[in-house]
Amino acid sequence: MNILALETSTPVCSVALKRADGQVFSRSASGRGIHSEKTFLFVKEVTEEAGISISDLDVLLTTSGPGSYTGLRIGASAARGMLFDSDDIPTKFYALNTLAALSMNGSEGETIHCVINARRTHLYHAAFSLTSGVPVTIYEPDTRLISEIEGMLKPSKIIAGTGIQRIESQYLKEIKVFGDEEAVTALNLIRLYEAERDSGSFSWCREFDPDEFEPVYHA
Repeated sequence: MNILALETSTPVCSVALKRADGQVFSRSASGRGIHSEKTFLFVKEVTEEAGISISDLDVLLTTSGPGSYTGLRIGASAARGMLFDSDDIPTKFYALNTLAALSMNGSEGETIHCVINARRTHLYHAAFSLTSGVPVTIYEPDTRLISEIEGMLKPSKIIAGTGIQRIESQYLKEIKVFGDEEAVTALNLIRLYEAERDSGSFSWCREFDPDEFEPVYHA
């Protein structure tokens, strides 16, 4: 399968393409206003590098939220634009939970806390454990006080996402940390989609008509 993924939920703009032969092509950048500047450019670059066109895609993935209002809107608009008049394009479109995608930074059986910047004293947060590569919920996605999240962190755990620098847990130096561009990548959308597809249980991926898709901005 040819799979294209767009990750635009945070200040990181990431685009990845996995070609049917398994080869992966990706681009990533971060910064203010980066999504409007780079999303379509990155799509053009990875498809040209892979030697395929949009009409060759089997699956298009993007994030459903939570995350940045502007970033998620740009990702949704990009998907609609690429699949406009999709009766002529046999591409399936899926939106994936942003926090669940972050959990793909973890390893089997580990507890991973996934966070994204939210309001001044809050982060979007969830915690998962991977079972056969699929995220199993420990703490449901929600908007939580930073102090509440700090109380959940213990040694030997993992944390991934944006806004980690706002956390002041005594255990932060004792746990594995994946921050910003290291954690937020469109490659994780592909990994999550493939894990759920292979398991036959679509808990965090949902298929949409691109014209009817609206992101969920809050956890």
